[in-house]
Amino acid sequence: MVNFLHISDLHISKSLNETRVGKNTTRELLKTVIELAHTLKPEPSFLVFSGDLTDKGDIESYEYFYSVISNSKFPSILALGNHDDRSNFRKVFFDSPSDKPYFCTLEHENLKIIVLDSSLPGKVSGSICDEQFRFLEEALSNNDKHNKLLVMHHPPWLGSDSYSWTTLDQKSSFALSKLLEEHSVSGILCGHIHLNQFTNWNTIPIVASSGLHSTIDKFENDKLRLLEGASVNFCRLRGAQLSATCLQIYPIGSEIRRINKKFLLSMK
Repeated sequence: MVNFLHISDLHISKSLNETRVGKNTTRELLKTVIELAHTLKPEPSFLVFSGDLTDKGDIESYEYFYSVISNSKFPSILALGNHDDRSNFRKVFFDSPSDKPYFCTLEHENLKIIVLDSSLPGKVSGSICDEQFRFLEEALSNNDKHNKLLVMHHPPWLGSDSYSWTTLDQKSSFALSKLLEEHSVSGILCGHIHLNQFTNWNTIPIVASSGLHSTIDKFENDKLRLLEGASVNFCRLRGAQLSATCLQIYPIGSEIRRINKKFLLSMK
């Protein structure tokens, strides 16, 4: 069994006021999340960040982000989103600036995590280039016993009721669907839509995190209304089966009461 935290859409900014969530900034919330991760039982084995690490892709914001996660005991797995800048990200994390898409594979025990770069410079919507599809096919085709998990910023296109800018383009979504038909994948982790959304896409679980910056009011139908809100997903893989529990970080509700765990264990 593998436990990990899924975090998305931090929109970290060098300005303390640009990405404020209530009385907090996403810079402060990032530290809060990592502190809270130490209190989870069981502790997560690693952290997954599914894009929009920064708000404007500036070097100072990446430097701050790097300083926080590098001082954490939890390994971090990073994907880029439409608010990120590939060159500045690579300069800070690898001292090698490049505008090429950032994609990679990482392994933890019997789990292979495949990170894709769905960002399109200058656009809000997402896409996956041919180079990444070749990379993905090779990563999935390796004859190993690893469970496989995909991480990318944009969720796949789900149908005509999706705004085009909220997902991968249809071409990439159809190509991804066709490729995954031939391979077993435990799930896809993404962000971008600023909603906690759990979808079954062609039998594959898609887990989208609202993130640390804001959430969308689904009861507002005339306009896009952003609300204060920050959350992460506590994910667990039991074999190849993925589950996700949304954990509210902000705002924090008022306590009603506390019940002793020994009493709860004694209940039938």
